[in-house]
Amino acid sequence: MEVRVLTANLWGLPWPVSRDRVARKLRFADLLARLRPDIVGLQEVWWPWRMRFPVAPLHLPRSWRDAGLALSGNLAPGSRVHLEPFRHHRGADRLKRKGILHSIIRVGEVELRVFVTHFQAGRRHAAIRLRQAHALSTLVERVKEPLLCMGDFNFYDGHDGRSSELLAEAGLRDAALMTGNASPTFWPRGESERFDRIYVRDGASTSIGLRSVTVLSGKDNPWSDHAPVSAVLDLKT
Repeated sequence: MEVRVLTANLWGLPWPVSRDRVARKLRFADLLARLRPDIVGLQEVWWPWRMRFPVAPLHLPRSWRDAGLALSGNLAPGSRVHLEPFRHHRGADRLKRKGILHSIIRVGEVELRVFVTHFQAGRRHAAIRLRQAHALSTLVERVKEPLLCMGDFNFYDGHDGRSSELLAEAGLRDAALMTGNASPTFWPRGESERFDRIYVRDGASTSIGLRSVTVLSGKDNPWSDHAPVSAVLDLKT
């Protein structure tokens, strides 16, 4: 069974930090209408911007502080969205409740545990991201269902190798590496990094293969300062 997924950091920070927010979100809605993904994981969809965001339904954590995380897809019966806030953060990340959002999404007859996350920003904060990777791997190790994990990991080449290893040790497979399309998704100050990622892990009775991974735009894209990443999964039971 084919399942289309998409992850995107929508650069939802207020002006003047980000620009052209209203037009960008309308263009992103057009992208969703064209791609028609089954599951979408979003970051930086800050309140109240997300209240007017043209995606339905958006599943959001019930929280008095804004995580900027959202999930779109068909929730399994009786499921709700949970948010596990990170305990460790630095700098401007302290202003928002970054963490790990997760729920169970039903696609056909298969139920997937889906995680959406946004790790600590900043090249010098690899130690904080390592603690966040440990928090994610701890959650992943408790899950028995087939698993999809996506988001903005802020992993810098040459700085976050141990965090990547920790996720691999938890059984998470990097979709871009599996398909040979590990292209950059963010271009800070003229450099290029692969911040935005999709991971998968098989379940007891369901395996997840990868048909394709696509970075949807280059450095100058119409939706965000990050390039959205889409993947086509192949579920086998």
